[in-house]
Amino acid sequence: WGEVLFLRRQFPDVDPATLLKLATLNGARALGLEDSIGSLTVGKQADVAMVTLPDSGPGDAFGALFAPGSRITGTMRRGRWLVGE
Repeated sequence: WGEVLFLRRQFPDVDPATLLKLATLNGARALGLEDSIGSLTVGKQADVAMVTLPDSGPGDAFGALFAPGSRITGTMRRGRWLVGE
């Protein structure tokens, strides 16, 4: 997550939706794991991160996702919530 936030700071003109795709589906594709992870699709592993967004009111969800103050507050790997990781 830190790497994606770094990219957002270094390249603020890149569309946040593109950054999310780079961090998920394209990352899985680069690792040769596109068939099992990278998107929320039936048949793929349930690997997700829960991100708490800064309190900025209604607006652009993708922009809030990469805003300062957003942080991962939970993760799920293979359908199981992980605690303290």
